Amino acid sequence: MPKLTQKQIIMKKAAILISLIFFYLFSSAQLEWTIIHPYPTMSNLKDAHFISDLEGWVVGSRGVIMYTNDGCETWEIQHTETDLTFSSVFFTGNTEGWAVGWNKIYHTTNAGNTWEEQECPFIMGDLTDVYFINEDTGWIVGTYQIVLKTTDGGDTWAKVLKIVPGNKCFFSVCFTDELHGCATGGTVPGAPGGVIMVTNDGGFSWIETTPPENEFYRKVFFQDSLEGWICGDDGALIKTMDGGFTWEDKSFWYDDYVDIHFFDENNGILFHSHLVNLTFDGGETWDATSNLGDLSTVCGISSWDFNKLITVGFGNSISKTLDGGSTWENLDQSVHAEFQQIGFFDALEGLAIVGSTKFRQLIRTYDGGHTWQLDTLVPNGPFYKMWISGSSCYLLNYGQQIMKTNDGGENWKLVDAPGGLLEYFDMQFPNENTGYLCSLGGKFVKTIDGGETWMDKSVSDTCILTHMFFNNENKGWLINSAGPNILRTLDGGDSWYVTSLVDEIICSPLNIFFVDENLGYATTIQGKLFKTNNGGDTWESIYEFSSAYHSLVCFISENEGWVTISNVVYHTFDGGTTWDNGQWLGGYLKNFFFLNNELGWVCGDGGLVANYDITVGQNEIIHETDRISLFPNPSNREIMVTTQNIAENIEGIKVFNLKGQQVLNFTDLHQSNTFSFNISGLSKGVYIVHITTTNRQNLIKFIKQ
Repeated sequence: MPKLTQKQIIMKKAAILISLIFFYLFSSAQLEWTIIHPYPTMSNLKDAHFISDLEGWVVGSRGVIMYTNDGCETWEIQHTETDLTFSSVFFTGNTEGWAVGWNKIYHTTNAGNTWEEQECPFIMGDLTDVYFINEDTGWIVGTYQIVLKTTDGGDTWAKVLKIVPGNKCFFSVCFTDELHGCATGGTVPGAPGGVIMVTNDGGFSWIETTPPENEFYRKVFFQDSLEGWICGDDGALIKTMDGGFTWEDKSFWYDDYVDIHFFDENNGILFHSHLVNLTFDGGETWDATSNLGDLSTVCGISSWDFNKLITVGFGNSISKTLDGGSTWENLDQSVHAEFQQIGFFDALEGLAIVGSTKFRQLIRTYDGGHTWQLDTLVPNGPFYKMWISGSSCYLLNYGQQIMKTNDGGENWKLVDAPGGLLEYFDMQFPNENTGYLCSLGGKFVKTIDGGETWMDKSVSDTCILTHMFFNNENKGWLINSAGPNILRTLDGGDSWYVTSLVDEIICSPLNIFFVDENLGYATTIQGKLFKTNNGGDTWESIYEFSSAYHSLVCFISENEGWVTISNVVYHTFDGGTTWDNGQWLGGYLKNFFFLNNELGWVCGDGGLVANYDITVGQNEIIHETDRISLFPNPSNREIMVTTQNIAENIEGIKVFNLKGQQVLNFTDLHQSNTFSFNISGLSKGVYIVHITTTNRQNLIKFIKQ
């Protein structure tokens, strides 16, 4: 191989650096919060199609299509689409498959490396199931009498069902060859009553064969061209031996069934929401009930070989059996309980309190929140409140005792908190000695010796103290939801001043955060965001979100911060004056925690943990930035770039926004180690500046205020 010239080497390095810019921008900056738990998705899973022990696809809400080639050990997210729920997926071989949901049809010819939308005829309903008999011929059914057919692999789809009486909705379809098939469902979704339609001409004409006594039917399965089964609500279980023209009642219980499958003529499996029944005599009797677990609400199944089957369902549950359903392996190792609070000692080790109001557990992570395990190290639980700051952690249990550590969890000590209450609503320790607890009836207590003793600093018994924020041992704020108002102290709770949040009406505060002793923010039930610049003496309404009975606010500087409304997190770079469109995270958000200005977490329902890591990728991209400075940063008008080595001249500067678009470009610069450029015309936000000097190239982040 010929040696590269010096110019070629420089050009190659430049090309690599530019590609790194776009990798950095698109992988870590465009979506500021990355869902890291549960793995692999927050989506509810609706259907699966496996072709071997190792390889398969799963689809579900938020338009997710996932692929595994190692038996569900790891997953690749092949497609997402916020406003779409896929209800069914089907593959005809190793590479070609279809996924359908709502009024969209997606197709792949390369095992899902790319998915392309196929043209769907105009329909007034949702697509619910897809079935192919070969790579060319397939059918899709849906609500409100939808039956579509293709004979060219989906290049064209045509409506084939003529108008029939009633609002029949189909939820399952099965064909035994190109001519004979069966579709099942019910009337309008959620209404009682079922429908069964059969065809013997490939779906061009249909005959209704619904039994006189019927229920809402959810799934049809045919063992061969004659023998088939249908299951549904209220114990509906029927069998046909003539291709679906007549049906025999085989019901034995009154539960709602969601799916059915037979491995051969004798061995079959019937699914409830989280239970299975097995048959070993062709469905004459059903027994050997197995429990998939309370969190495994089955929505879809896939079987690829005798006795081998995968189930998927709500809460991204995935289970597998290799013995026909006698035993099950839960392939989802995530924690699906509600994350109430989260905190970290460092970038990797942290704790969280999870569970419902009446049953909470302490769990621990050693990998930055990606995986969690039940904590067995800290005694005297269960705990329902937590405070972590630096190497200190305080855990409050239902017996009103506090387990505390001041060395990152190496050693723990038990201290008592004042009792007499069912629970405290909030706990904060601004330093390792000074701490506060608040609750209803105006209960407010303080410790100055790390919880060894407590002083009663309660306010009026008409107050309900739901939330507090202290930025040092003396200055703090309390939310009184009974007011509604905010109480402020300058002397550690000895005296209090009352302020209200007023914008035409008195608003009810939900959450407060102070950047320093003067600058603070408060969210309200009414959706109005308030700001103070004088420590809470006065408050001004600066922005209005949609109303919400739960919201959070957190800032990492005087300009940059976040507000959550239910399951959406909003970002500001100008102190709350303007906000982005919000990032939907899926779970009802409960708690923020920032380790520093570059690394934070938010947690919520459904096992949700998302992190904000502005340092992702920078170690590989930004080199020796201590030798190049940007000042001021953040800035709203001008930035000066300076190399520390006066002999190192700046040759070019390019600025990129978080969409990867170049917004500024300066070339042919004067031979100097300093250069200033104006950014007043840029929108507020984060930017990446690409700096070319005499002998190197660098990327540095800056913030336009």
